[in-house]
Amino acid sequence: MVCVMVISVLVLVHAAYAGDGLRIRGVSLTKNSLYNPDRDFTCFDGSKSFQFSLVNDDYCDCTDGSDEPGTSACPNGSFHCPNPGYRPANIPSSRVNDGVCDCCDGSDEWKNTQKCQNTCNELWIAEKQRLAEENEAANIGIKLKEEFSKTGLSKKAERQAKVAELETKLEELSAKEEDLKISKEEIESREATALEEHRRVKEEQRLKEAHEDNLKRGAEAFSEMDSDKDAILVPAELVLHSELDPDTSDSEFTAAEAEVMLQADSVDLNYFLTNVWPMINSTFQTTLAPPVEQQEQENQEVKTEEDLGEDDILRGEVVDEEDYYEDEEETDQEDHQEEEEAEEEGPSSGP
Repeated sequence: MVCVMVISVLVLVHAAYAGDGLRIRGVSLTKNSLYNPDRDFTCFDGSKSFQFSLVNDDYCDCTDGSDEPGTSACPNGSFHCPNPGYRPANIPSSRVNDGVCDCCDGSDEWKNTQKCQNTCNELWIAEKQRLAEENEAANIGIKLKEEFSKTGLSKKAERQAKVAELETKLEELSAKEEDLKISKEEIESREATALEEHRRVKEEQRLKEAHEDNLKRGAEAFSEMDSDKDAILVPAELVLHSELDPDTSDSEFTAAEAEVMLQADSVDLNYFLTNVWPMINSTFQTTLAPPVEQQEQENQEVKTEEDLGEDDILRGEVVDEEDYYEDEEETDQEDHQEEEEAEEEGPSSGP
């Protein structure tokens, strides 16, 4: 019995201390000052205080599990892995002495120290290699960034130079466009002025030709009505043109009416053209035949209309020869049939 008690005390002492001075098993250096074996232990949540010998006694006294940092007694406890030579870690207390090596230094399996090998050094070597590779990759990335930055600055300078060049060209083209616009407006203005002048001259020419033609027709009318050819037109000569009678109700064009129309008892050509012809040019009808050239032109137009059928034939609008003969054959057959019918009716009509 005494031997069993001694073994239990030794186990508790081994469980309470990590073996490196007064450091409590399962407690990190930052929290080690909270575990003072010279005075009673108070749960971190302040719920209980008891003698320090109950810490790490494999029985959960505190509801927050703070009294069992080195055992698996408290389900909500936390075990600290020192992992010397590598990175410290915290694991749930339930993993302590569960037969699985969770800490690289094997401190979580303290009941069976032969089970776990210390792999912290290997892990650190691997971690160091990984960090070196990451550092090398980072250095490569930094160099690439610097190269890209230099390239970007160079490209940016090129683009800025190109933009400046294009802006200069744009200014030059804008100035040229403005000059061309002004030239275009000047040319269009000159063209409009010239066109207007052309239209004015053409209209004046047209009016002049119309006026001359009107005077020519007036002179011809004067010559036609001047029957005695004395270059004087009198009412007696005017009444010969009944179409000039202003009063169509009486069907008689009198000398008095003619004198009123002439505004004098006799007029010469100039007076006639100025005062009389404008009143009668729309009603005057000539009795003279048109000039030879005009008559030939009219005859030519009539002849063209008469020859239209022949022209159509020349253009290819010819009746098909077979259709022509078929029509003649049908006509002959119809005539023959009519003759036979007439002969048959002849005897039957006798007495």
